[in-house]
Amino acid sequence: KNEGRGVSVRALAALSTGTAVALSADGSHSWVRDEALASPEQVAFIHLPKQSADIAALSAGPQYGSLLELAKRALGMAPASAALSTRAASRLVSDPFGFRKLLVVRTAASKVVALHADDGAVEWTLLPSVRGATAELSSMAVVASPSGQPTDLLVTGKAADGRHFALILDGLTGLPRGEPAPLACAVLWSAPVPAADAGLLHDVPLAHAFALEDHSVALVPQTMEAAVAFDERVRASSFFFRADRAEGVLRGFGFARRGADATAGFVVVERWTFVPPPSARALSVSSVDPLESVHSPVRVLGNRGVLHKYLNRNLVAAAYTQSSETASAVHLTLLDGVTGAPVYDYVQPHATGPVRVAIAENLIVAHAQATQSGAHFVSVTELYENATEPKIWDMLVSGGDPSDSEPRSSFASRQPFALSAAYYLPGEVATVSITQTAKGITPRHILFALSSGQLLALDKRIVDPRRPKEAPTQADKEEGLMQYKPALGQLPLTSMITHGQQVARPKGVTCAPTILESTAYVALYGTDLYVTRYSPAKTFDMLGESFNYVALVLAVGGLAVLTVVTTFIRRRQEVNRLWR
Repeated sequence: KNEGRGVSVRALAALSTGTAVALSADGSHSWVRDEALASPEQVAFIHLPKQSADIAALSAGPQYGSLLELAKRALGMAPASAALSTRAASRLVSDPFGFRKLLVVRTAASKVVALHADDGAVEWTLLPSVRGATAELSSMAVVASPSGQPTDLLVTGKAADGRHFALILDGLTGLPRGEPAPLACAVLWSAPVPAADAGLLHDVPLAHAFALEDHSVALVPQTMEAAVAFDERVRASSFFFRADRAEGVLRGFGFARRGADATAGFVVVERWTFVPPPSARALSVSSVDPLESVHSPVRVLGNRGVLHKYLNRNLVAAAYTQSSETASAVHLTLLDGVTGAPVYDYVQPHATGPVRVAIAENLIVAHAQATQSGAHFVSVTELYENATEPKIWDMLVSGGDPSDSEPRSSFASRQPFALSAAYYLPGEVATVSITQTAKGITPRHILFALSSGQLLALDKRIVDPRRPKEAPTQADKEEGLMQYKPALGQLPLTSMITHGQQVARPKGVTCAPTILESTAYVALYGTDLYVTRYSPAKTFDMLGESFNYVALVLAVGGLAVLTVVTTFIRRRQEVNRLWR
């Protein structure tokens, strides 16, 4: 109420586009704020190219106009607008450490926002529309180019008239690469169709393939060259799965030709089905990231023994809770994503869900809750090829097992040897993830997004399933293994990598490697976004700020001068010796 001016009325309107608008009594806007990032649905990192578009164009041939333009910019003779665009473009080029990335967010309001991962600045925002009407997005995928040049962003959704579509965007600018491609129905799976010389001459995919709900395959663009490329390089080697949580069923799919050759088109074929028991509920599914790096296929033990890791790029983990009138248990089943064959089955009695699962390399992490005490715990499982521990020297002398060098196939039965252990956690977990680095050398850390909004990072060695039940031996100490205790005890404050920040109602955690092996990006999203650089084993591949660069330069320079002097003296001595 204003003195002498009546009553002022203000209203807050939340639009379907994620925008909040404050309206005055006369209908004018007091302020407008974009709140779309308060409801992220999907988050992905885009790796920026190592060189700008100008340098890439020059490398293609002698283009003197571009060379003259670059020279003007270097000498400060370019106009102000060109200088501004140059500075803006420089942010879209990767730095030597790979810290400069774009974080692309798909929100519940069907808006796509690209942020700079280092400072959170908005690079571009897109609200897709089809035929002038706002569209509803259902999925987003980053399509990396073979040589690391500008990345495509593939979004699918449904237009206002109910028709489904696919739209390809430039990941750096957010500009569409063409008109939205109409699709017959919803998309189950999508992937790029590479050209025959991908990474050498054609960096852009030849086409994009979409597996639809009606079990048909759509190619965009639909050309004979794309159909032949899909038949030769995608059809026989691509498999995917879908989890129907309403029915509690997991289905695996492949591809087949409609006719004798690629001209007749392709269809989606259901290859296997995993049906849990009727009493199962709360199905949770996770799979191995096919792009993750594995540094070593073996684990060297403290006694110089070797355990061969069970590595399967097609591994799928399905977890569910099975309850009866008297008991409840959590089941974890590992399947081969190509054949659907069971690989390993684990049962945790006296436990209930919902189960949170993460899988990477040969490591499977599952979180559940004890039914009796109500405490939250995590089950950690490692899969190996062998139960025994052959010595390294025996392997060098005997040459190893010849079968180790043979190619692996999902159609050949391979039953792994599993090691499991369970540990209590300090709080309820909303989602689980595992760190990834560029080469896979850095020890992995397990990331737990707690319901309190914090992000807990635990070294895998703390929850290692090989921790001995008795006092650790000298070999165990060399591996860094402590005596097993179900309670982790007081965790250091540095384990909470969100520090004093909180993300309410966390939905997921996304990791992305940088060029530095020691460092990775971690993004926690819920009703907010928290992005940080995380170094599980400290920055062992970077020099500290207190490093004495002057001493290093003097030492290298002194060695260079000493090398030149000693070389001159040695040559003079050789000449004198020959004249004698």
